[in-house]
Formats: sequence, C-alpha cells, structure tokens
Amino acid sequence: MRIVWTNRVSDELDNNLSFWLNKNKSNVYPNKILDEIEKLEKQIKENPLFLCRYIESLNLFQRFATIDKERIEISIEDV
Repeated sequence: MRIVWTNRVSDELDNNLSFWLNKNKSNVYPNKILDEIEKLEKQIKENPLFLCRYIESLNLFQRFATIDKERIEISIEDV
C-alpha cells in the first residue's frame, strides 16, 4: 500500500512546518505535527478503508483527517 499526498496538501504541510519553525524558532512543534502524521499513516496502512470514500473515476480512496484542528486530505492508492 502506498499513501499519496495531494500536491496541495504537501505544499500546505511544507508551508505550515516552515511557519511554525520561523514563528517559534524551534522545531519542537513541527516535529509534533510530523509525529502525528506518521501515526495517521500507520493507522491508514493498518485499516485503509476506515472513514474513507472511494472515488471510482480516480480509482482511489480519499480520507480526511484532522491534526491540531487543521483538516488534511490524503489520497490512498492500492498499488
């Protein structure tokens, strides 16, 4: 199984991590965000269909998750 982040989400994540790094002058909070994303990816790999919707035209599952009140979009593709 491969988890594919949309380009928009990947860019937003980079921007978000940079923002917090610059604002706090520390990587503690960006690392917390990355840790939560790793947990989410593990959950998805263990149970990819949980809270997903299938988009037939794109042949992928889509899942929305919330990390620290921010909604992220993840596309899941079974390769």
